Amino acid sequence: MARKSKKTKITAVAPTAPVVVKTVKGFDRDLKCRGFQFEVGKTYSVEGPIVVCQNGWHACENPLDVFRYYPVGVSRFHEVEQSGDLARHDEDTKIASATITIGVELSIGEIVSRAVRWIFDKATVEKESTATSGYRANAATSGYGANAATSGDGANAATSGYGANAATSGDGANAATSGDRANAATSGDRANAATSGYGSNAATSGDGANAATSGDGANAATSGYGSNAATSGKNSVAAALGRRSKAKAGEGGAICLVCRDEDGDILAIRASKVGENGIKAGIWYSLNASGEFVEEAE
Repeated sequence: MARKSKKTKITAVAPTAPVVVKTVKGFDRDLKCRGFQFEVGKTYSVEGPIVVCQNGWHACENPLDVFRYYPVGVSRFHEVEQSGDLARHDEDTKIASATITIGVELSIGEIVSRAVRWIFDKATVEKESTATSGYRANAATSGYGANAATSGDGANAATSGYGANAATSGDGANAATSGDRANAATSGDRANAATSGYGSNAATSGDGANAATSGDGANAATSGYGSNAATSGKNSVAAALGRRSKAKAGEGGAICLVCRDEDGDILAIRASKVGENGIKAGIWYSLNASGEFVEEAE
């Protein structure tokens, strides 16, 4: 008798969904990046091998990393979706992609909140104060008065509790807080500090390290070369004390600027409230050797 052939078992396999990564992208004030004009809601694709810093659309997973490429206050930031072929940067969270879709614009406060959440996802979140010292070793806390500190390069610190400060000392190591009276401070080069809470100050001392605040009574101060300070809340002061630095403030705020020579010696220093001495809200200013405010382009 002929043998019955065995039936082959067939298992249906669902098609793999394309990988979509939500990131943050920086643009100039005209929504351009490297001269290319973008539009909100549009999707763009590029052909060829995707290589970071060479080919592809670029954005950052860690919202604070975007400040390394587009400084606070002179740029616009949007949520984007990246898909298709992806390539990742070795030094930070920048991603290059074959396709990108431009989403909603983000305020500094929203970027800070997202950065805190992102760092929380990458770090072991503690209710009490925590500190790390390794390269790219992030620190995050969520409790009242629970501080976060890091000393390694590229190691971010974030807090979300009231009065919970964040501090970093490594190059490219950002600090962000979203709680009220929670300060952020950095001392490394290209290490930005940002806060969104009431009375939460941001301070940086490294070169190219910007400070930004969005809460009322929240000051921003920088002392490094080419480091800008920006505030948007009432009763907030933006102080840029380094050489070739700029400052801007919102309605009800004030700015403080220093002009230095090539050796760093002080040539002039001046402060003013917004609405006085020709100072306008939301406009960048520097100070010349004669002690005059100079309006700067975005």
